[in-house]
Amino acid sequence: MFQDEAGFGRINKPKYCWCEKGTRPSVPCHHIREFRYAYGAVEPLTGESCFVVMS
Repeated sequence: MFQDEAGFGRINKPKYCWCEKGTRPSVPCHHIREFRYAYGAVEPLTGESCFVVMS
């Protein structure tokens, strides 16, 4: 039997925005962290497999 795991994540970062010349806008910084983990196992002789995705 073979098994493996993987993690997938995302973190938002603030972006530039348009404003009037000579002013500097106040943009709040929101950090959104989302992660998902995928686990899987495969039996090579029979081809039977099992996968789980968790947050």
